[in-house]
Amino acid sequence: MNKNIEKTILIVEDEPSIAATLMMILQDEGYVIFLASNGHEALELLQHERPQLVLSDLIMPILDGRGLYYSMQADPAYREIPFVLMSAAYAYQSHDLREVPFIAKPFDLNWLLTVIEPLLARSAV
Repeated sequence: MNKNIEKTILIVEDEPSIAATLMMILQDEGYVIFLASNGHEALELLQHERPQLVLSDLIMPILDGRGLYYSMQADPAYREIPFVLMSAAYAYQSHDLREVPFIAKPFDLNWLLTVIEPLLARSAV
């Protein structure tokens, strides 16, 4: 990856403390972070920013992670952006989005990076 290209991630998380923790961790790793507190805000942000990856909570008010994913897949402008779901509700590991990587909360930093780094590398090509 060209080191001059900023690595950007949109974090979609309704719990402020989790969003802040993810933002701090990923900024320390060199990523530029955009934040949205639900899927609706994420879709609005996507009209102005083009992140290289979306890291979204599954269960949120207004528009959840599943709805955000389906909305992005329905729009040719967004369907190529890699998408990762995360949730503390382990029962949702059997979610219907088998093609979408899933990270259980609480997450291990090394596992989080293991999941997102190849997706970011692929989207930067």
